[in-house]
Amino acid sequence: MDRLKLIWESRLSSHNKHKNESFLAVYVNSISIEQELITAAERNNATTLGDIFLSMESVKEFVIEDWKKSCHQNSLVTLMACACGQWECSTIKIKTSQQDNWVHWQFAVNDVYQKNYGQLPEFWFDAEDYAKALQVLDELNED
Repeated sequence: MDRLKLIWESRLSSHNKHKNESFLAVYVNSISIEQELITAAERNNATTLGDIFLSMESVKEFVIEDWKKSCHQNSLVTLMACACGQWECSTIKIKTSQQDNWVHWQFAVNDVYQKNYGQLPEFWFDAEDYAKALQVLDELNED
């Protein structure tokens, strides 16, 4: 069984280098998805494509409902996007599915990502623990 942890991390804004923003960092088994991609790229003799975790604003605007749905139904959730700030440029997504009391993750990436990263891992989460990990998103409702 894998363990999911979502954390709001303060990082320099990709648009204003003098300002910090909150980004939704995604960790599985205490390893960030960023590090998973770095490791996969190195294993494939490539480099990462510079995608970053989503800002709080982007999570609110684009993916909060996808995250919530992922607990109970098949969903496509964006974890990271291009650092250029253009949502349409590129994204790293996961497909979620449910089986019994489990939530399954499988990366859904395009051919460019597949070439750089090769085969990315799949993850299985206990559904109850998964739902608890998503509670960090409740902060968005408090604003």
